[in-house]
Amino acid sequence: MKDTYLYQHKNALYINLTNQCTNNCDFCIRHNADGIDGYDLWLKKEPKTTDVIHELKKYKISKFNEIVFCGYGEPMMKLDVLIEVSHYIKKHYPDTQIRINTNGQANLYYREDITTKLHGLIDVINISLNAPSADEYDEICHSDFSTRAYEGLLEFAQLAKKHVPMIRLSVVDVIGEVKVRQCQKIADDNQIELHVRKLI
Repeated sequence: MKDTYLYQHKNALYINLTNQCTNNCDFCIRHNADGIDGYDLWLKKEPKTTDVIHELKKYKISKFNEIVFCGYGEPMMKLDVLIEVSHYIKKHYPDTQIRINTNGQANLYYREDITTKLHGLIDVINISLNAPSADEYDEICHSDFSTRAYEGLLEFAQLAKKHVPMIRLSVVDVIGEVKVRQCQKIADDNQIELHVRKLI
């Protein structure tokens, strides 16, 4: 079966770059499904930039509200491909909004601030906050960076605000109303919008 590098969900076109991730979240859809909307998102081979562009050319891009880097892994672990594809999209479809769904650990992963590379390319970044404290985050997300991941993602959000027009933090509603309110305060303190997502 051919690997799925692009897939449609609602009014957006999604790009599936990798199955690698620095988290192993308890609530991740990968634990109980092979994909969404009938798409199998497990990859046998990760795409190169040319692979993604080849697939993009098959779609009428103008019909989508946005293009989203989000698949069955952490898209920013394939930063070079993400940047190159974003350059292509902005060159050929300049009015198209580009969003990244991320765990916000890219700076920890690369050991440098990579947010400057997103300037002028990315319109929205959605960062999964998931919990109101570092310990609780580590308990449910099991990051490679342990409790450092939480502070790292909040720092990433602040740095990204300098280069990307919209930054959002998100939580999944299964954490409960009390923790959602606590996360809302963290988002407010960081002057970042909080989005509460339904569990897929």
